[in-house]
Amino acid sequence: MVTVYQYLHGFTDGKAPLVTAAAVATLQKLRSKVKPGEFDPNLTCAIGFAIHLLGDSFAHRRLHSRSCTSANLNSPDCTTYPPGSGHYRDNHDPDYILYSGDGTDRPALWLAYAKTLAAAMGVQIEASRWDALSLILSANVGTATSGNYYHQPEMIKGLKKELTSGGDNQTAIWAPYKPPVEELGGGDCWLGTLGVPVVCKSFQEVVQQYHPPGTDKLDYHRVWKIYKEAAIPEFGEQGIPAVCPADEDPQ
Repeated sequence: MVTVYQYLHGFTDGKAPLVTAAAVATLQKLRSKVKPGEFDPNLTCAIGFAIHLLGDSFAHRRLHSRSCTSANLNSPDCTTYPPGSGHYRDNHDPDYILYSGDGTDRPALWLAYAKTLAAAMGVQIEASRWDALSLILSANVGTATSGNYYHQPEMIKGLKKELTSGGDNQTAIWAPYKPPVEELGGGDCWLGTLGVPVVCKSFQEVVQQYHPPGTDKLDYHRVWKIYKEAAIPEFGEQGIPAVCPADEDPQ
């Protein structure tokens, strides 16, 4: 569990910019393994893990820390939560884009993440798109509270609308899921009962539900092995010590 916390969720209790750097390097390393004309579902999922780590390297920066503002993204005093307890004491708040209870600019932090992800993926985003995303943030942040889950459903709706090939009424960049991914939560988990869209199914359940390309070759243990072999050395390159000794694939 602690190994997953460290390498997948960025809980290191250390300098957040180093975790971001390790995430970017891991993502780029895995993307470099993609062979033109070939599709490896396990490598694709491992790349997804790296994208998840990159997001968490921003979201899991400690709340109530003036060293983790958008103006101090590279401050060594900006640290992530520790492995084990994670952000348990701050509830789900760090994962909300519009959380503002700690006085820091979390929306700006999210925007910095989005731009870092685009750069790491080699994607060129027009300035007008960043302006549109900023408008979605600013339009919702003023009324975001714990009572409305910091407008998380509205944020997801707004982002999905903007992330199309050309604006309104255009084909979505991502393939449609039937049923929508958000419906994999529902009443089966605590956050689902609160109306927060979140996937609460296991790896195998999701695979069986959607039958993605390469399902017959998709294996969680293989995904985790590919990902760890890329991520662990990059954490080491950034001087982030391993919390636990090297482990075996989970059984």
